[in-house]
Amino acid sequence: MMRRHSWHRGFSLVELLVVIALLAGVAGLAVPAMGRLYDSMQYRDAARALIVSAKVARFNALNKGRSVDLIIDTRRRTLSIDQQLKREYPETFTLEATTAREVNREDGQAVIRFYSDGSSSGGDVRLAHDSGRGLQLRVEWLFSRISQHGLDEELL
Repeated sequence: MMRRHSWHRGFSLVELLVVIALLAGVAGLAVPAMGRLYDSMQYRDAARALIVSAKVARFNALNKGRSVDLIIDTRRRTLSIDQQLKREYPETFTLEATTAREVNREDGQAVIRFYSDGSSSGGDVRLAHDSGRGLQLRVEWLFSRISQHGLDEELL
C-alpha cells in the first residue's frame, strides 16, 4: 500500500506581502483620480444648474404670461428664479454677472429679466471653478436666446 502525503500548499508570507503592496499601489493611484472625478462632476452639475435655471426662467415667463427674474447674487454665490429654487454654489466657484442696470436689485443682486413676449433684459453670467474650468452663459435681449461658451472664447 502506498502512503499519500497530504501537503496543503498555501501562500507564503512573501507572496502575501507582494499582493498587499500591489493593492496599496493601485489604491494610491485611485484616490487622486477620484478627487479629480469629484471636481469634474461638481463642475458639470454647477454648469448644468446655471443653464437649466435660465431656460426654466424663460419658459416660466412665456408660459405664465408675466415677467420672471433670474437673480444672480455674486457675493453669496447663489442663483434663484423669482426668489425661489435657490441654488447655492460652493466656495470653489465664482459667479460674475453683467446685466442691465435698470433691472438689477438695490442689494447688489444682478437680474436677467425674461418677459412674456419672449424678449429679455439680456446679460452674461460667468461661472468659474478653482480648477480653471468655466463657462459663460449669454442671454440675448431680443429673443432671449440662451447660449453657453467657454471662458476663453471670444464673444462678439
